[in-house]
Amino acid sequence: MPIPSRKRQAGLTLLELTVVLLILIGLSGLILPYAQGYLQRTHDSTGNDNLWELNNAINLFQAKYLEYPDGFHTLVQPGNTAYSDLMNTGLVDVVASPGMIRNMSLTMAGINQVWDMKNGAANGSATFDAVSSLQTITKTSTVPLAVVTKGPEFSSAARHLAYAFYNNSAKYTEFDTTCYDYVVFGVGPESEMVNKVMSDAPLHFAATGGMGPEEKYNRFVAVFKVDKSNASGCSDHTEPAKLVGSAMLMMPNHLFGLAHTQAHTWENIGDKNN
Repeated sequence: MPIPSRKRQAGLTLLELTVVLLILIGLSGLILPYAQGYLQRTHDSTGNDNLWELNNAINLFQAKYLEYPDGFHTLVQPGNTAYSDLMNTGLVDVVASPGMIRNMSLTMAGINQVWDMKNGAANGSATFDAVSSLQTITKTSTVPLAVVTKGPEFSSAARHLAYAFYNNSAKYTEFDTTCYDYVVFGVGPESEMVNKVMSDAPLHFAATGGMGPEEKYNRFVAVFKVDKSNASGCSDHTEPAKLVGSAMLMMPNHLFGLAHTQAHTWENIGDKNN
């Protein structure tokens, strides 16, 4: 009489489970570097796109309305210090009393109203709850301004600007910090550009959670060349402010303008972070 065969129980044996787990671990080791590179590439690409679109939006607004938009963020908090929730407060300095020439330079370009900042340490959100009240710029107003400084990496503000906007600090001669300030404004949803030349103000997506929008100011910034002196060697008349470009005011020790950000992207690709 034949012995009846036993039906195999459903499921995997311990040996089979071990083999599957080893295969999955091996695959994760292959996939993880590609996933990390993909995240870095996406981060770089988003930054490039947002800088490009923001530059275009500001220039389009200026071409359409013959002036730059109102509603920028000053990046200066009470006490005339740099907004303490910036990713790097060491990249800007504060001009507490700009004076008539700087004020006229801005208003001649159409920048008449700006938002001052809350005290960063007391904010509910460093990005979404950043501003307090709208300030009007006049010839005699004392609305403080944030300006690009040399930062910890460069010997001068001009070299910092050249590295950010040309990816080459040797082009510092393009920036005259004797006769002009390079004023930094944040671009938030209060900007006059929103619903006119762009749908909303872009956000920089930080690579780490500790630098996210609740903890740090993740708005892009716009840098303007602002006349500050009619002294000998400078222009003998006040000139309207001009856009230099938009940038990311990031944790590394310099601004990231479009040229530098694009170079950074290709550097990551060259390092096989793709």
